[in-house]
Amino acid sequence: MRKLSFKAKLISLVIAIIAITIITSFFSSNHYINNYIHNEYKNNIKSKVDLVSKIPITKLEGDIKLAESSNFNFIKIKETLEKPDLTILFKSHMALYTVMKVP
Repeated sequence: MRKLSFKAKLISLVIAIIAITIITSFFSSNHYINNYIHNEYKNNIKSKVDLVSKIPITKLEGDIKLAESSNFNFIKIKETLEKPDLTILFKSHMALYTVMKVP
């Protein structure tokens, strides 16, 4: 077997160290970048879900407050709907809606 010279051993050792360093840095950066993307994606999704879940609750609370603040009962609703002004307004609005409705 032929012996390698000291210079060849030194060059091969430097090349091996550089190759190991590059491979280690690649896997390390790949891991940290993937971890960062995963965490940001998870936080983004969580904030959007929280926002969407708060909207219906807020709207429902507003509707409940509006219903509590109005003094209508079923008899008053029927009386209000039977008023001629409201009936004309409702019918004209529905007629306008059906005319403007695009197929």
